[in-house]
Amino acid sequence: MPANGTVIWLDSPANTAVMKDNIVNGGFGRLTISVPLGAESYYVKLKELSPASREALGVIIAPGQSHIVSVPLDGSGTTTYDLHYGAGTSWYGPKYAFGPAAVYAKADETFAFDQGTGWEVELILQQGGNLGTSGLAYESF
Repeated sequence: MPANGTVIWLDSPANTAVMKDNIVNGGFGRLTISVPLGAESYYVKLKELSPASREALGVIIAPGQSHIVSVPLDGSGTTTYDLHYGAGTSWYGPKYAFGPAAVYAKADETFAFDQGTGWEVELILQQGGNLGTSGLAYESF
């Protein structure tokens, strides 16, 4: 299992463009992610929806931990992402995550970032929580 907070830049030519624009324009947003105590680690992925459509990054969060991620912006203003996550105990790498027996989900809302903006997400089931999620098939993760 990678260490808590390990950021995995997802391999694709599109991601190279995201990072190039991020570096040139100095653009980033901030995402704080907290996960519950227990046996399972979480793998959280951000998939850019607008202005492009591509996977940007993934981050490993250890049980009961929080981590702050710098979210790349593509330089054209607001960048909007979907947040997907999986939870499990056996890590098979970024391509296979925790395997088909793990639990996967997607946040029901999208996350829009501008330069210097931030979001805080607690993937902890709680009464009065405001982040809806939908189950996700392993193949869709």
